[in-house]
Amino acid sequence: MDLFKMSKLSLQNAILTYEQLETTPSKIDEISEDLEDNLRKLGCDLIQSAGILLRLPQVAMATAQVLFQRFFYVASLRKFSIRDIGMGSLFLASKVQESPCKIRDLINVYHYLIQRYRNLPVEPLEYFGSVNGIIFLFSRLSMIFMSLFEPFL
Repeated sequence: MDLFKMSKLSLQNAILTYEQLETTPSKIDEISEDLEDNLRKLGCDLIQSAGILLRLPQVAMATAQVLFQRFFYVASLRKFSIRDIGMGSLFLASKVQESPCKIRDLINVYHYLIQRYRNLPVEPLEYFGSVNGIIFLFSRLSMIFMSLFEPFL
């Protein structure tokens, strides 16, 4: 049996409905379509850059970008930071694709990229407060992402 004939993608079994595509939570929170598109692109660019610096395979970066995009179809950009969701997406994708990265490395790379994006000098991070917060964030993000995929499990 041919594996490609087993799966069928059409508008009848799409992951997102047309209504979900048109009325995102960010639009409901009065974020303009242009700003939402720009923030989504920036988040994916940060994921791609971080993945390259962490030497992750392309499939892990692509998976992270899909997780990132899907997350913002159920949550608003006003309520969640693209930095945090991008880091969480990349961390989870690296685990799913069996090329895990250390949380500390991920935090360092994102800190470096954000500082460079803001044209600020890159200074070392103070870890004691940030690492515990990031670990809490990742555990919370894991629960959120699992709720996204619950219908498929």
